[in-house]
Parts: sequence; structure tokens; C-alpha cells
Amino acid sequence: MAALLDNTCHISVNSTYVNVEGRTEKFMERKRSIIQLFDVSKQYGAGYALKNITLSVKVGDLVFITGASGAGKSTLLNLLYLATPVTRGQIIVGGMNLARLSPEKIPYLRRRIGVIFQDFKLISHRSVFDNISLVLEAAGQPPAVIKKKVEEVLERTGMTEYMNALPPSLSGGQQQKVAVARAVVGDPDIILADEPTGSLDACSAEVITRYLMEYKEKGTTILIASHNTALINSTGFDVLYTLEAGQLAQPGENICAAMNPIMGNETRGRVS
Repeated sequence: MAALLDNTCHISVNSTYVNVEGRTEKFMERKRSIIQLFDVSKQYGAGYALKNITLSVKVGDLVFITGASGAGKSTLLNLLYLATPVTRGQIIVGGMNLARLSPEKIPYLRRRIGVIFQDFKLISHRSVFDNISLVLEAAGQPPAVIKKKVEEVLERTGMTEYMNALPPSLSGGQQQKVAVARAVVGDPDIILADEPTGSLDACSAEVITRYLMEYKEKGTTILIASHNTALINSTGFDVLYTLEAGQLAQPGENICAAMNPIMGNETRGRVS
């Protein structure tokens, strides 16, 4: 079934191609969900970090998870790459039911996900280059490819001159840039970012935000946990979820962008 947007553009909802003004262009199927949570709860002791969370994230979407400190934002991201298991509920990531994933399959899940940690999690005795290259080494990439890809992400994040430095010699902002480079170097399907600009000055934050948006343009699904309103408003998000004491408030969606993903609509998501 085709939907008519105007006289020159028809989209088939089951197709991966679209005809725009006589040109055939590939586009992302927006109906498919890449992340699904069904009644998910995470309990620590007698209290809940998350309770009864149900949500769906579509392929290629930019989704913000916001809320006060301690609301459960980091916990939600941790569940998605099995840093911690759920107490109750089901999580599907890329078609994989995480509750049924055997230990030997967990590395395959994590290779599809790039994670930007709030506390960086860099290996202190390994160089910047080595910290980033470990992702590609684990995936079995040849040395020439590793060298090329690591040098590319170092250049894009402005960290080329520090490639041989050890993380303890870097500032917090520089370590954050390395963490971003490590997350994206493997061209993941999903990027999970926990306060990705929290340690950066305004100029560096803008650079890193633009860099992440380049991956969104390539079709990467991005989930960002942040309470930084300026960051959220600078991106034109697709969906915004708010956590309050571990429970999900009503999402705010950039309706126009979701309805018209290929026509370059300038309407942007915004929060106040």
C-alpha cells in the first residue's frame, strides 16, 4: 500500500526504496523497532531503579531519556547491553531476546552497540589508540583496517595528537572524546550515550554532538541519557522519554519528522 505525500513523492511502506522527483533513493524503514521493552523492572534490594517500563525505539531514531539524577536513566541503558540483568520483563534488541541470550552470544550483541560511559571506562595503562582499537580487534578486523578507522575517529574528535597518551594524563573532556571515538569506531547499529557531553566545554560539546548526529544521518539508532536541556534542544530529537523515580512519563515525539522522514522537514523536537 502506498501513501501519497505530494504529487512527486510516493512511499511504499513495505519497500526499502522511494521515488522522489523521478530519483530512486534508499531509505530506512521507520516502522521497524530495533529496541523493545515490555513491562521491565530492575530491583536493587527492597527498592526499584526502574518499574514497569514499556517502550519501543525505531531504527534510525534519536531518543532522549531524561529525568533527575537517580531517576533510572543509566540503569535503563545498562539493561540494553546486559551490563545488568532485568528483574522482571522482556527486552528485545535487534531481534534478540536478552533473557534468552546465552553467555557466548553476549559479545555479538555488544558488537552491535557502541556505549559512551559517563565515567569513560578507559583502560588506564593502554594508550588512547589502543583503547579505541580494542573494539575492532575483538571484531577480528585486520591491522590495516584498524589503523585507518582509529585514525579517522581520532581526527574527527580532535584527539589525533593524543593517540599515544595514557588516559590518566588527559583531562576529563579529553577522556570523554576518547570514549566517544571508541563507541563509534566499530560502526554500531545502536549508540547508547550516558551524558556524552557532561565533561565537555561548550565548544567541544557542540563538536561531539554534531559528530553523533552524523551517525544518525547514516541510520544509526541513538539513545542518549541526559538532563541537559540545551543538548536535547540542539538535536531535533525523534522521541523524548522522561523517567520519574524509575517510572516512565508520557513520551514527547517530534511528530512531523516521524511522519515525513525523507523530505527534510525542518520541524525539530524541543523541550522547555
